[in-house]
Amino acid sequence: MKYKCSQVVEWLIGIGTSTLGGLEVNNVNHSGLTALDLLLIFPSEAGDREIYDTLRGAGALRAQDIMPSFDSNNHTLSSFPEASETHQLQQPNDFIEYFKFKKGRDSPSDARTALLVVAVLVTTATFQAGLSPPNGVWQDTELNKNGSSTSGVPAHYAGRSIMGSYSAVAFVCFVAFNSIGFSVSLYMINILTSNFPLQLELQICIIAMYCTYNTAVIDIATR
Repeated sequence: MKYKCSQVVEWLIGIGTSTLGGLEVNNVNHSGLTALDLLLIFPSEAGDREIYDTLRGAGALRAQDIMPSFDSNNHTLSSFPEASETHQLQQPNDFIEYFKFKKGRDSPSDARTALLVVAVLVTTATFQAGLSPPNGVWQDTELNKNGSSTSGVPAHYAGRSIMGSYSAVAFVCFVAFNSIGFSVSLYMINILTSNFPLQLELQICIIAMYCTYNTAVIDIATR
């Protein structure tokens, strides 16, 4: 089967036939993809290597490797400075557009992998921030009989947030926004790993991490 697929590709591009010229291997579709792009984005079960070698042998390129050509009959020297200036103005936008996800060009599998990496990084950062809040935690307990501090610092317990002792509002805002990021990142991990092997075990780990985070944050909060 894979031999027949390779033969069809060779016939279409005119290799080994009496045809003077086959199909143009670097034509692009409405999504801006060449035949080589489609082969790499949507691999089949068999024959990919043979088809890839055939296309490369015929001069096939990826869309990003094709340099734009200009017809000298349609461009004069007088219009070149204006075209160059316009091209320079469009470069930042083109650079941003190039890295945006485009359906049909980018593989959903690659997009899922990238999102999973980002979600794991956010989970790690927010979990660490929750257990180690800004300014750290008190290392000792300082109270007098009336429950107030005997020195210039606020009354506090060992293991409580220093930030919360000085500004409860700032600490609540920090915990709220950090918890939102942590919870959403865990939800993303759960969605992106749906139907993975050991799904139940992974969900147990996610729930355990969520409970650990909330327990630690509540304990660190100033009473």
